[in-house]
Amino acid sequence: MEKKRTSKATSNLKSATTKAKATVKSTVEKIEKTPAAEKTVKAVKKATETVAAKAPEVVEEVKNTVKNHKISGITLEIFETSITVADLEAAVKKDAEAKGLKGKELHIYVNAEERAAYYTADGEGSDDYKIDLTTL
Repeated sequence: MEKKRTSKATSNLKSATTKAKATVKSTVEKIEKTPAAEKTVKAVKKATETVAAKAPEVVEEVKNTVKNHKISGITLEIFETSITVADLEAAVKKDAEAKGLKGKELHIYVNAEERAAYYTADGEGSDDYKIDLTTL
């Protein structure tokens, strides 16, 4: 007896679901056919086409803007001393080569108060690994 009730309830539920889907579908079709909805759909399509047409131009403009902004150099002004990062790197590399530190990973530390740059070679530091910024 319990099984009959369950299958009957399931059948009623399926029937109600089918009717609800049909009602929703017909309502959606009616709404889509109204003049206001048709105007909205046309406006959205037109806006989408406009955006799609302009997108390549905007992408190209952004690419050009990014390409045009290039940093040509960095200058540090420490007290009365002015030095470029490129000059500092060159001086450190030259000093490291003179000390036989070729092929090592160099890391530069700038001490503004002492107007000096210290560097490490593969994480190893020394008081000898120093560049006087006033001489550059």
